[in-house]
Amino acid sequence: MNTNLQKIGELLAQCRKNKGLTQEEVGVMIGVQKAMVSKVENGLCVNFGTVNRIAEALGVEPVVALKSKKKADKNLIDYVMTVIVEFARRHDLTIREASNYIRRFKGIDGIDLNRCRPYKDFGRGFYLTDIREQAQRMAARTARMFSGNPTLTMFEFDLEEAQSSELKVKVFKEPDWEWARFVMSNRDINTTQPCHDYDIVIGPVADDTIARLLRLYTENFINEEQLLHELTFSKVTSQYFFHSEAAIKMLKRL
Repeated sequence: MNTNLQKIGELLAQCRKNKGLTQEEVGVMIGVQKAMVSKVENGLCVNFGTVNRIAEALGVEPVVALKSKKKADKNLIDYVMTVIVEFARRHDLTIREASNYIRRFKGIDGIDLNRCRPYKDFGRGFYLTDIREQAQRMAARTARMFSGNPTLTMFEFDLEEAQSSELKVKVFKEPDWEWARFVMSNRDINTTQPCHDYDIVIGPVADDTIARLLRLYTENFINEEQLLHELTFSKVTSQYFFHSEAAIKMLKRL
């Protein structure tokens, strides 16, 4: 196995799957918890001893190749500029718009959490949905706002793997009182943010109807019992929230 540090985890995961082993089984073989195997496979662990033991258990040999960075030459710069110009032409964008779009969406490693908007349902972070129609509506809305073409990007996410790792994961199965308080705290501009330390949060979307109910509660027009009663009959959609760089690494672009 000849690769760099970023690829070792992915290749070890593939070797494990090819052998029909689970992360827990590999952990038992080398005397570590399943969570540690998950960290190695997701590139979150640089303990070479652990990496080597997993590799030996799978019958492979990791070799890390260290290469010095090379400065981009003129031909490469010309090629990148050609790509940006062609992208702008195809999507009817200015050169600046095309450059910003490519930089922002260059890949899963390119997501800048600091550029995400604060005071959302689960806080400042990267949001996804597992409902295609909802994603299409949001893409169309964003395109109208920023004068572009709607584009969908799909990711693979393993909830079980995330829960077995050292990440903090919170799942709200329904819009109950705990969820309502959580959303209100994250949306409150007078509350110090972030107001939680979860890496990943999954739960209902506070759409315009629900947001109005929460506002009525905070302004004392309805009480907790009335709020919960209305939430019980609310139709909700789901959202996935990624709050940290470690959480982002759990996503795989399709």
